[in-house]
Amino acid sequence: LHALVYMRSNDVFLGLPYDVFLFTMFQELLTFELGAELGSYYHCVASLHLYERNVAAAESLLRDSPICELEMPPLSHRGALPDFLQTERALRLGSGSAERLIQSLPTYWQQLAEVLGWYSLVKRGSTRSEALRVVSLDSPYRELLEQQLAGGSSET
Repeated sequence: LHALVYMRSNDVFLGLPYDVFLFTMFQELLTFELGAELGSYYHCVASLHLYERNVAAAESLLRDSPICELEMPPLSHRGALPDFLQTERALRLGSGSAERLIQSLPTYWQQLAEVLGWYSLVKRGSTRSEALRVVSLDSPYRELLEQQLAGGSSET
């Protein structure tokens, strides 16, 4: 199953990373549902742009973030998607049950939820290094977050 996404307009700094992640995950979910083989993903944009208000942040990211090659593992346990969405909602709302919900997920979904948990803690005032407590030591995403901290990214 190949996917071709055509977008009229796409913000390269804030939109593109999330759009590619979501569309490729959607492609994987459809592949499982259809019993097909995963094909290529193509992302076409008529107007790829960077808003002036984000130029300094984009330059900082390019300057301070180390290059990290990280490939997501293949989607697994697709039946756990509803539990993942429940966990995401708990994280977004700051629910006390969020960390327990994260731990109840299969590894694939748990690792994604841990990154969301890290982000939630940072948004609520924890430093980036303090927020690492919710990311498993064996998570490939932990290494990515640690590399960002080592690369000089802002602590808050």
